[in-house]
Amino acid sequence: MHSNGVECTDSALNVHGESINSESMARLDEQQRKVLDMLVQNGPMKSSSIADQLGVQKRRAIDILNDMTDKGVIQRIGVNRSIAYAVQRGAQKSREVIDTL
Repeated sequence: MHSNGVECTDSALNVHGESINSESMARLDEQQRKVLDMLVQNGPMKSSSIADQLGVQKRRAIDILNDMTDKGVIQRIGVNRSIAYAVQRGAQKSREVIDTL
């Protein structure tokens, strides 16, 4: 298990003892899957770091992050300028998560 509470198994991507379901994964586009991979690898990240790694403007990164938050895949941590994003606790199981990472 990574220090950020993420563990990959043969049957799912477990995050804090929970997993991300295939329904949520099916609704993610390529950039959103990259963001999920970044958050799994690095733990919580700020939108500016995500924008830099994706090679997009910060506004585009925020739009991607807001959509992923609305889908229940990631969560916001903090307030105002200290907001970071992390993989959502309490997601469901999926083998497809492993296949996409």
